[in-house]
Amino acid sequence: MSKLLFQSILILCLGMFMLTSCGDDDDATVEDLSGTYVGTKIELKNCNDPEENINYSGNTADGICYEEDGLTGCILLEMTFSNGTYTTTYTVDLAGFTFSSTDTGTYDPDSGADELCVDGNCGEIEIRNGGDKIIFTGQDPDTGCDALFELEKK
Repeated sequence: MSKLLFQSILILCLGMFMLTSCGDDDDATVEDLSGTYVGTKIELKNCNDPEENINYSGNTADGICYEEDGLTGCILLEMTFSNGTYTTTYTVDLAGFTFSSTDTGTYDPDSGADELCVDGNCGEIEIRNGGDKIIFTGQDPDTGCDALFELEKK
């Protein structure tokens, strides 16, 4: 199985639980997040090993698709926020091997404009376009990579 597959899964998990951010949109709050969001960008940069740096973006029916070492892969990420609960579903397809996972939990819709509390763990979030785009960033302490993923409302 490709190292990239595991990196992709790691970045999706990191985004949810190691949240930090670079700004916010004053007219949107966590309360405005009600709805389903689809991943449009995954980025790892400033990694200790520069070969681990990735920058994938796009929004196809299969998710964010990329090609590496002659193999095509796609990552489909969806997050749904509703009445204080969330569901995260992601599917990674790499050269015919598919891995899917779903996670559910709670969030505090009253957290504010730049903080999201997920299952009691709070961190910063960037909310843009009146709640139509959300960006999670964080750092992987093992690889040193700065991780980012962004999602847009369906």
